[in-house]
Amino acid sequence: MKIQFTFSSYLFHLLFKNPLYHVSMERTESRKVWKVLIKWGIPALFLLIGLPLGLFIGSYGPMVLLSRFTFPVKEPCLLEKTVILTGIFLGLLYAVFLAIGGRFISLWLLESLSFKKKTPATPHTRRHERISGEQLKEVEEKLGFLRPVLDEISAVVLVGSMAFKRNTSGSDIDVVLICKDGSFEKVCDLVFQREIDEQSHGQKTDIEYTVLTEEMVREEFRNSSPFSYSLRHGVKIRSDGFMERVENLYPPRMPTRRYILKALYNGILTQYYGSIRDLARQIRDSHSLSGECKRKGVCQGHGPVERFLNVTLKMLYIALPVHSYMPLTKDDLSWFGRNVYGHEAGRTIERVVYMLRNNVHTITDTDFYQLSDLSNRVLLDVIQHIGFTAEIKAMLRDTIQLAHGRVQDVRDPLYRSCLI
Repeated sequence: MKIQFTFSSYLFHLLFKNPLYHVSMERTESRKVWKVLIKWGIPALFLLIGLPLGLFIGSYGPMVLLSRFTFPVKEPCLLEKTVILTGIFLGLLYAVFLAIGGRFISLWLLESLSFKKKTPATPHTRRHERISGEQLKEVEEKLGFLRPVLDEISAVVLVGSMAFKRNTSGSDIDVVLICKDGSFEKVCDLVFQREIDEQSHGQKTDIEYTVLTEEMVREEFRNSSPFSYSLRHGVKIRSDGFMERVENLYPPRMPTRRYILKALYNGILTQYYGSIRDLARQIRDSHSLSGECKRKGVCQGHGPVERFLNVTLKMLYIALPVHSYMPLTKDDLSWFGRNVYGHEAGRTIERVVYMLRNNVHTITDTDFYQLSDLSNRVLLDVIQHIGFTAEIKAMLRDTIQLAHGRVQDVRDPLYRSCLI
């Protein structure tokens, strides 16, 4: 019970009592107030000014003019009534047109003062040099085992650092196989058998295969996910025209809100809070008065840390496109992260990438606090972008229940069924 209370308090403090959250929310609320005042205050002011002026011109003015041509009588004649009513109508119309003019002025002010968020049509990608012919030929030779099923494959795309010559000695070769309808299991079985054969002969498996159906690829392009950008900018080793048709059908644009929600559902929140809870508990125990790190006077490292590192990079792949940057490689994460979150954050991201590439399994308390501050900031950035709606609040509540092991208390039926 103590652990549950501690984690719930930590989660509440992390998200709702975090100064970054409140600063961002206060700025958002302040911007909303000013936006409403400018959006509707100026037209209302113009309408209030225009009504008395329009009514005066439309009623009193015609009376003065008509008094010069008609004899003064107690009851106005039909001509005078018609002129007065027409004048009043034209006066009201004048006030309405004045308010419409005020509306255009308010829109111009919102645009010039940048109250209206400007989102580019497509995020920026970093230019990279493509893989050379000899290296590409080596990759093709490694994929020679696919010849029996080439007719069942629509496209073979090389993505990741290898495609853009950003690979290191520890980098994998990321290959995407796009299968035609009805060939998914056949291709998966062949790839699985290939990996088993390589492991049984003691060979190092340096190729990471991702097998997709054509419909899966269309879904990625419909949502304009970061993975669709990797396919779009990757090196097409083989294609029967399917990729070209999909790229023309779905032009590049910003990732959809549906994709971001789906990515949050598919393990990011659960992995994030679960990993940060476990590491925080380890550090608290090890650095207590009776802890190992306290006794030895130096941090001994805490782990395993792979899950926390991976989920941080996943969140960056979602958060950076919010700021109109689309990373194609892990090196792009630190490059764009430096532009968005500052140089210190860029160095922290470089540290994360280095730890993953070199299979570092532990992390010091100092690195953990730096990384948790960055990941917390990135998560809040994503939540602020999609809006702190009731849907997001329910998702966070379900995450707390899952972190406590209470799967039966998860409210979202789809989320619960996926977890089970």
